[in-house]
Amino acid sequence: MHLLFVDDDLSILELLKVVIKDTTDHTLVTASNASDAFDLLARPYAKKFDCFLLDIQMPGIDGIELCRNLRNRPEYTHAPIVMLTAMSEQMYIDRAFAAGADDYITKPFDLEELQERLDFFNNRIKDRRKK
Repeated sequence: MHLLFVDDDLSILELLKVVIKDTTDHTLVTASNASDAFDLLARPYAKKFDCFLLDIQMPGIDGIELCRNLRNRPEYTHAPIVMLTAMSEQMYIDRAFAAGADDYITKPFDLEELQERLDFFNNRIKDRRKK
């Protein structure tokens, strides 16, 4: 699975890069804000992402607005979007799901739980491709 993780916390970005590389066969691309993510999405010959991991609280465009933007793109209408954020208040959870998020994980997160959820979405993607 080809993942895009967007978070302004560079230590979290680096942690996930190592974990994904060392424990899965997924590929992970990172961006530190929504603007950088949009640049990655705009590359004409870039491989399409299968799944997104988005922080909510970032400078500029937040993760909820980024999620909404992804859902408005035909190529990402059904791509899994997982919010990976410290924002645990119900208001943020409700807004994220209303914007199109598929899952919501709060920081600090359990790496094993994250891997299980990624496996779930990876299997869902594989099943959809078989149809």
